[in-house]
Amino acid sequence: MNINFSNTQSFGSIKNPVKPFEIDTPQGKLYVSEVTKNTYNYKNTANHVIKFANKNISKSKLGAFISNLFKSTAPEILTQNDDATLLVARDENNKICGSMFAYADEKSKKMLEIYDVAVDKKYRGNNVSTKMFNAISKDDYDELFLQAKKSAVPVYKKWGFEEFKPKDKAEEVVLKIFAMIGTVASFTMMHKSLNENSKTWLQYMI
Repeated sequence: MNINFSNTQSFGSIKNPVKPFEIDTPQGKLYVSEVTKNTYNYKNTANHVIKFANKNISKSKLGAFISNLFKSTAPEILTQNDDATLLVARDENNKICGSMFAYADEKSKKMLEIYDVAVDKKYRGNNVSTKMFNAISKDDYDELFLQAKKSAVPVYKKWGFEEFKPKDKAEEVVLKIFAMIGTVASFTMMHKSLNENSKTWLQYMI
């Protein structure tokens, strides 16, 4: 998939742009901002997420999937979705130490999907991901969805997320299908309802 950046809008959320901010940690200051066309390097971002997921997957199908995500899919979403943002946290040497990719769901428009929440091991325990999550506006949404690494579930529960529990056979089948798509062996799907009458991600998938 080739994208002609000269014919598309700038990266970053048009509806709810995130202003750059800093995070002070004992290990040093981190600088958080939305990526732009000029600063986006898909290899650096992909390698950061791959390292977070599992250091042994760089040459696996999952590693290839993540690389392709940031090479083709992410730029397409960032340039065509009015409310999409890829936040990165960089250290003083401009190394990516944290990331979060969020965008409005194409079907519902009222659901915000969050992926690739990753923080370098050196900076964990400093609420880096929480501060990035809080910086993203959620005012226009009824439902939040994220794919979570199972070891990070306690963090997302503090954000108000809960794991999906299938209510019937159809929902159970959807979850099993996603469990067969490589990434979900060590990941789980979670959601947070901001409107009790809204559909969940799982219900949209049926």
